Amino acid sequence: TWTFDTSTDEMDKSGLNSTVTDVDCQTHNYVYGIIEKPTCTKEGKKIWICTLCDDFYIETISVTEHNGEWEIIFWPTYTEEGLMILRCTECGALMGAETIDRLDKNDFFVDVGSAGDWYHDAVYYCAAKNYIKGNDKGLFMPTAKLTREQLVVILGRVAGADLSQYTETKFTDVKINSWYGSSVAWANKNGYVNGISKCKFGVGKNIDRESLATILYRYAQKQGIDVSSKADLTVYSDYAKISSWSKDACAWAVNTGLLTSTNTKVLTLSPKMIVNRAQAAQLFMNYDKKVLG
Repeated sequence: TWTFDTSTDEMDKSGLNSTVTDVDCQTHNYVYGIIEKPTCTKEGKKIWICTLCDDFYIETISVTEHNGEWEIIFWPTYTEEGLMILRCTECGALMGAETIDRLDKNDFFVDVGSAGDWYHDAVYYCAAKNYIKGNDKGLFMPTAKLTREQLVVILGRVAGADLSQYTETKFTDVKINSWYGSSVAWANKNGYVNGISKCKFGVGKNIDRESLATILYRYAQKQGIDVSSKADLTVYSDYAKISSWSKDACAWAVNTGLLTSTNTKVLTLSPKMIVNRAQAAQLFMNYDKKVLG
């Protein structure tokens, strides 16, 4: 007796052979089951079985089409084109490739220098990804200090967050209809950012290295990223200055390469150093490349 799950078409293959049973049946009543599902590289098999006499035959199922997704290999800058490839998500076959136009001259930041500047690539990477934008005068303001509300706006863009549902906030210093209001509500609701008190978010306050590391640590955790690997922070000369609430996050950030020493001669973490926009761009590019891979 042949048995198969009609809800999935999966057949019990025990005792199966590929010969047709020689029995006498006036009118066959065939049903089918899938023996092997087809993929984009291999044919499948379907079996048709008569429910009256157990006569059967095997039918080949053609291979399926590739299921492709575009993947960015190189993001464009204002001097070089980018590259994206179309790769099959099932077998990994390369299905196509296309270049991405260089950034338009209107995307130049007049205050970002030559490609030799340490933050140049990070600035244009984050601009191409729409993480960090310039102002309406074409300025990126690389040395400007990063505020708490600017950070959550950037983080929302990194996450691709749908902010439309965040219409209320518990913080009295946040206007929900402001350019950062819904981002603050989103970041707090999801546990990425806390306020400086129960009712104050801290709008306008600058953010330091250990706070930024902590926020990214929480974000990575909630995205399902393994954050268990930690660096030994005791080797840093200013280890005692690291806040207790941020040590795990800083140890993870150092281990992944998000944070590095601020001194070339002595290992120095500078946990209380205020982050500027150029440093933030470098950190978010590092997050994509070193944490997400």
